[in-house]
Amino acid sequence: ALLSQQVSMARGGPGVKRDVAPSTIMSQEDLDSTLTPGMPVREKRARRQRLRLKRLSMALAIYVIYGLLQVIMGWFGLLPTAFAPAWIAAFGAVNLGFYAAIRSGVNLRFADPSMTMAQMAAAMIAAALVTYYVEAPRGALLMFPLVVLFFGAFELRTRQVFAMGAFASLCYAVVIALLMINRPDRIEPRAEW
Repeated sequence: ALLSQQVSMARGGPGVKRDVAPSTIMSQEDLDSTLTPGMPVREKRARRQRLRLKRLSMALAIYVIYGLLQVIMGWFGLLPTAFAPAWIAAFGAVNLGFYAAIRSGVNLRFADPSMTMAQMAAAMIAAALVTYYVEAPRGALLMFPLVVLFFGAFELRTRQVFAMGAFASLCYAVVIALLMINRPDRIEPRAEW
């Protein structure tokens, strides 16, 4: 009880507004604390949408890094040369769709207006595609789904994080099964499982 009271006091206590600038990357709780009860609904919605766009831009930065990594792997012959541009175009379009949904307000019709699980699922599928086509360092690419899980860990409930972890494991299992069927000479099942 003492610990929960200390945590409540550190957070500012119930009903106490914290001095947090709305332009920074913050949690939904921090954002809600900056929204005063008398604030117009339109302004509250606009602040939440700006936060969602900032989170999307953070995810896009990771996609850019991952895309550059693919270009480098293509130069070294670890990926087919046409793969990286096709991957970048496909998942650029997916993220453009998320951006358009947020900018247009369509996302507000969903149970999760942040579309967190949908964005995480798209990123895990993106990682699985790279893992399937890469020639050698598959183990090193397993870090990308972990980064995706970290992005969602602070926004999702525990059950949802476990579901996304299970989805990441399923994506990897599908990749390994497809490799065993389509390219058995390029996989060592004992090392992969």
